[in-house]
Amino acid sequence: MISDFESYCHFFHTLKIKICGSSPHSLVIGSDDERAVVKATETAFHEATHVLCTRHLRQNAIQKLIDDSVTLKQRSDILDKMG
Repeated sequence: MISDFESYCHFFHTLKIKICGSSPHSLVIGSDDERAVVKATETAFHEATHVLCTRHLRQNAIQKLIDDSVTLKQRSDILDKMG
């Protein structure tokens, strides 16, 4: 799936229309730290609280360590320290 700001913006603006009438200040949106998602969320729901999902962040860290050819032992040590 290609991640881009415009696609996410379109999705979030459509969602905003569907939940019209809800208090935007009580809305909490969670995601990983993908820049396109974060930027689109802030654009469409600037009043909402945005939180980062630790499960997604951990998965992102694992994938980055694999992509960077970090050994299994080193990955395990790093992930243990992350909690």
